[in-house]
Amino acid sequence: MPSCTTTYNLSQCDVLVLDMDGVINGHDHFSYRGTPAGRERRATLFAAYDTITAIELNMTDPACTQRLSGLIHKLGLKVVISSSWRDNRKPHNFEFIFKALGYPLPKDCILGCTPVMDEIDEQKRGHEIQAWFDANGEPSRYLCIDDDSASLFLDHQPLYQTDQKTGITDLDIAQIALSFT
Repeated sequence: MPSCTTTYNLSQCDVLVLDMDGVINGHDHFSYRGTPAGRERRATLFAAYDTITAIELNMTDPACTQRLSGLIHKLGLKVVISSSWRDNRKPHNFEFIFKALGYPLPKDCILGCTPVMDEIDEQKRGHEIQAWFDANGEPSRYLCIDDDSASLFLDHQPLYQTDQKTGITDLDIAQIALSFT
């Protein structure tokens, strides 16, 4: 497959449309945050970073982040953020999360964030994704990764649903990789 660079032609790119909650974290990680080790990690993050960044890093499970970063590197994927975390954030903010946790993403692999379309009630996430593709072009292949139900997406949009209890697992990574082969 041809290279997809920062001056990209989306028709030559494989893209993950990425939610954050339930993918790079899960309920298991939220439970960990309440332990002494989790509270110590939180204090360290808040001492080192601004409040928003510290919150995002604290909410992020390093194991899930490592898995996802490895998949993106291995398959040369580009990323579009569809998460509610995208409000008032830029692609470099998401790249920083991975880097700060020790799992940097390839430079400029996050292409952007879907628009927020609060005026839409049904299949909201799907319409936001479609609006991003309408504005930027359709990728060669793409897959939405989210812990939410398929009812938020348009019928033609491919969805891989993670378990919100665990976030993304090694089995998820293997199955997602098969979607791009």
